[in-house]
Amino acid sequence: MREICMFQPQFENRKGARPHILFAQARFRAAYDFLLLRRRN
Repeated sequence: MREICMFQPQFENRKGARPHILFAQARFRAAYDFLLLRRRN
């Protein structure tokens, strides 16, 4: 759970290759999916 929370500030960084690198990581994907679930409620 801690790792998921630690990834969330990195969602704001949208420049360069960083978004593609992050999105390829399984842990990042889990954090992103968790963020989407939180926004639905």
